[in-house]
Amino acid sequence: MAGGVGADFGLVTGKTSCTSTTSGDCQLYQCGPSTNPTPQLLSAGNITVTGLAADITVMPAAGINGPTYLSAPYSGFLWTSSRPTTLTVAGSADVPAFTLSSTAPNPISVTAPVAQTGSTGLTYAISRGAALAVTWTGGIDGNVTASLTSGTAPSQVEIICVAAASKGTVTVPASFMSMLGNSGGFSAGVATFVTKNVGDWLMEFEASTIKDEGQATYTP
Repeated sequence: MAGGVGADFGLVTGKTSCTSTTSGDCQLYQCGPSTNPTPQLLSAGNITVTGLAADITVMPAAGINGPTYLSAPYSGFLWTSSRPTTLTVAGSADVPAFTLSSTAPNPISVTAPVAQTGSTGLTYAISRGAALAVTWTGGIDGNVTASLTSGTAPSQVEIICVAAASKGTVTVPASFMSMLGNSGGFSAGVATFVTKNVGDWLMEFEASTIKDEGQATYTP
């Protein structure tokens, strides 16, 4: 398990050929060939996150599409319970300075589907012939996102379900499950995020933990 801080500031162009269908708390995405989004990244000076187990400052580093931000990895979680945290961005000639405060969410433990631990990490055996109830404990702040994927373009399928962390469960409808292929991936995590308009910019600060993630086999 590793944690860290990452950020990007810029504009993204390009498009994907995805269609979406909504049912309850879930969305089904079916995607064909895409035009890969091309980021145009800018420097925002140093960024600092405070309030966690360690205060972290990250400087911009040269990337393929412009300056990017990624801290050194930290072993384990940077927080183990809900706690207030603040993002401070120094700003630059291209990106205005700002601060955003949020609550790093209490980590959750997924209780269904049940994972098996193998040599390559977590694996899941999930039936695509019925609705899937994803359940968890420990939810307090923010939202839980459960994701199931299968295939690659032009026959890629992704299901994303979002529910309040305090709810403890979200159900993927059977009609969505039936669209999955034989294998893919499953993940579930909790996140909080806040946004702020700063001049012409829409800034977002997200704190998330994902510890339930692995390969999935979908059975009839």
